[in-house]
Amino acid sequence: MMSKVSILEPTNLGEAMEFAKQISNSSMVPKQYQGNPTNTLIAMQWGYEIGLAPMQALQNIAVINGKPSIYGDALLALVRKDPRCMGIEEKIEGENENMRAICILKRKHIDGSIEMIDREFSVLMAKRAGLWGKQGPWTQYPERMLQMRARGNCLRDAFPDVIKGIITKEEADDYPVEKQSDMKTVQGAEPTSSTMIDSQEVKHISQSLPIENKYILQLTNGKNKELNSVDTWAVEYDKVLRTIFEYDQMDHADRRTKMKELENLNEEFIDDILPDYLRQTIKEQRIKFNKVLSVEGREQDDATG
Repeated sequence: MMSKVSILEPTNLGEAMEFAKQISNSSMVPKQYQGNPTNTLIAMQWGYEIGLAPMQALQNIAVINGKPSIYGDALLALVRKDPRCMGIEEKIEGENENMRAICILKRKHIDGSIEMIDREFSVLMAKRAGLWGKQGPWTQYPERMLQMRARGNCLRDAFPDVIKGIITKEEADDYPVEKQSDMKTVQGAEPTSSTMIDSQEVKHISQSLPIENKYILQLTNGKNKELNSVDTWAVEYDKVLRTIFEYDQMDHADRRTKMKELENLNEEFIDDILPDYLRQTIKEQRIKFNKVLSVEGREQDDATG
């Protein structure tokens, strides 16, 4: 039997960023990711968090208002494959104004007990939310939309550890579109109520413009590295972190300490300069390495004890 070749699964941040850039130049990915490597990387990272391979993530995750969401059918599939899921039932009851969608899920707990979670979404609830009769899917496929809302609520409440807070695309589509601030400003002009933008927008603009400033990466040996962009800084940080993690001449506890020291030295840059998706990726990578080193350390102690 032939084994799968994972040529399209990045193994570090640098590969992921380069992969996102290449993929976003393809016409084979959904239009929302074409020419948008940032959203491509966000979708890939979220896919990784919930167990989707990169290409699966791009086909099933949609970035709406800057936030990831997933198609309801893909979310259902993720929960179904979890061994703790003991079954899901969906049904529509009632007619017209009394119609409601119900989702019932059974989850097995570590003690062997089975918990039943049921959620519903009715026409009355849709009216209260201003959804019933709304132009688009709510008018064309009202039963399907009720079903998606009941499903999303049930899956989130029953398997928050699997879904990790992500919502269905069908639900995200109903949220109001966030207004984008007018970013046309004149350099040196006094800010007015119509030209002022918040600090987060200023940060985003400053990172996207070509600037001559150097980005400083502080190392644990007291030295610094100067990088030319936020992206190259993040890639170099990932390389240093990985080098510490793989340095087997240092014991496991010392490597964990050294990785935390690296993060602390660069905490201000990570928290104030890095975009959210890079900040999250970098911090989660250290936590992941920590867990591996902790397990290896315990196993080594058991073997020598």
